[in-house]
Amino acid sequence: MALENGAHGRSTMSDPTEEHLTDYERAIYYYSLPRVTQAVPVGVLVIYAFILLQTFVAMAYGAATQKSEWIQGGTIALGICVAVGIAMYLSREFIHEFRERAAQARARRIPDADSAFDEIPDPFAEHILLRYPVRQTGDELTVYNNHGQPVYVAEVNKDANELYVKDHDGKVLFRAVLDTSHVSFSFDTGNSPSRIVVDIDGDEVGKVERKSNFGPANVHIDCGGDDAEHYEFRGGGLYHGEALVGRIYEVRQHHYLDIHKQHFRDAILSFLITIG
Repeated sequence: MALENGAHGRSTMSDPTEEHLTDYERAIYYYSLPRVTQAVPVGVLVIYAFILLQTFVAMAYGAATQKSEWIQGGTIALGICVAVGIAMYLSREFIHEFRERAAQARARRIPDADSAFDEIPDPFAEHILLRYPVRQTGDELTVYNNHGQPVYVAEVNKDANELYVKDHDGKVLFRAVLDTSHVSFSFDTGNSPSRIVVDIDGDEVGKVERKSNFGPANVHIDCGGDDAEHYEFRGGGLYHGEALVGRIYEVRQHHYLDIHKQHFRDAILSFLITIG
């Protein structure tokens, strides 16, 4: 399994963005923001869909019975439903954006904890923090740790259906075969694969599958080998059973993976790299 904490001795200048997540920012994104940016409850969506259905039924009934008042009433109700839906969506997005920006501003002003706080337990002491810029060009992507040191390099082949992930010394760690539903994968356009199969020297060690649904992304990650485990990515969190073991989030045009070392797997790294 690929597991690196950083390319020791490498200069942080290898990362031109010089991005860095402070301790407080990390806590905000891992613990606080997910609670204020939760997805719309499924029950609310079901009720809204039911009301919309009723408006269409009313219009259909009016058209079938030649009763203009039913058509008119259904049309008005549909317009109101659409307007309310748009207003609720925009207001919800505005509130989430405001809360997120406010939390970011507060976190940005607080520097990393110094040695005076060594006696306070670090909730991320057993975590790995990796990142890479959202905007990419070319066939190569470099993944950094939070100190700006290169940790992994991913290269996509000329057919855009395979990734080769190497460590910072250039050693190939594993291959990821991509299924992008006949759409070529690239780092600059995304096109996240619907399925990824990870292998080492021809032996399958992991599989990633995106499940189709109308809600937030739901991804199943199966890790084989001696440490076979099953994970799910939903609502920005990585879950092992019902336990939260990591998060993937975006900060200042960078994708971040914050995960417990014990649960870091090649398949999860493949998912991070191809998240789009």
